[in-house]
Amino acid sequence: MNILAFDLDGTLLNGNFELSAANIAAVRRAADAGAMIVLASGRPPESVLLHAKNLACCAYAICCNGAVAIKLDTAAVIFERHLCRSAVRVVVDFCTERGLELISYTARKTFAARKSPAVELETLRSAIEPDIVHSLSEVEDTVKLLVIGEASRMPVVREDIARLGGFEATISYPEYVDVVGAGVTKASTLSILLDDWGAAWRDVAAFGDGANDVPLIARAAVGVAMANASLEAQRAAHFIAPSHDDDGVALAIAALLFDDRDAFAALVRGGRP
Repeated sequence: MNILAFDLDGTLLNGNFELSAANIAAVRRAADAGAMIVLASGRPPESVLLHAKNLACCAYAICCNGAVAIKLDTAAVIFERHLCRSAVRVVVDFCTERGLELISYTARKTFAARKSPAVELETLRSAIEPDIVHSLSEVEDTVKLLVIGEASRMPVVREDIARLGGFEATISYPEYVDVVGAGVTKASTLSILLDDWGAAWRDVAAFGDGANDVPLIARAAVGVAMANASLEAQRAAHFIAPSHDDDGVALAIAALLFDDRDAFAALVRGGRP
C-alpha cells in the first residue's frame, strides 16, 4: 500500500470541518515513509486546496466526486469531465420546479443563482464564496451540480435525478445530492490516475465515510470506513476505524502502516472479507 486515498468531510475532517493535529501528524508520517497521499473529495478544488496546504504532504486531489483531478504542488488541473449544457439545463429546471437550491462548480470557480440560507451553509462548510450569476444554465464547463433541500426529501430527489439519465447522483450530506456525469466517481478517476502512474488498485488503501466513497473503498486493496460512516460504506470496508471526531484516520494509519497493536485494537472488522 503505497498510495493512500482520503476523503475529507466525515473522514479526515472532524465535525467542525477541521484537521486534527493527530490526523495531520499521521498523514505526514505516512508520506515521510514513502506513501503517495491523494485527497478524494466531493469538494471543489479551491476548497480541497485549503486543506491540502495544512497537510503539506499531498500529491494529488480528486475533487467534485471525481469530475476533476489536480496536481497539488501546482494546482494544475490534470483531468476534468464536464456536464453538457443541455444536461445542466435539465437539472436546473428540475430544481426550479421543486423549489430546490442549486450550486454549480467548474474546475476553477463556484456559482449560485442567489444567496440563500442553503447557499450560505455550503459557503461555511467549503470556505468558498460562490459568484452570483443570472442563470446556472449558462455557466460554461460545469463539472458538478450540488442540489440542496430538506434532508427528508433528498433520497427521492436523488432517485428522480438518476432516472433522468446521464448523471451520477449521490447523497453526500443528508440535505445534499451531488450530480456529476454518468459513470464519474472518485474511483473512476483514481483508475485513470493509476494507469498514468503505472500503479494498480492493489497499491491503494482508501478511507471514507459516505455513499460517494463506496466505489473507492470497495476497489482498494485495503478499504477503511469510519465509525460515523454510512452502512453502505462500512459494508464495503475491510476495517471500521473510530469516528472522524476521534482521530480514526490517525489510528488506522498507525495500525495498518506501522503495525501499532494498540491502534489496531481500536479497529473493528467491516463487511468486506
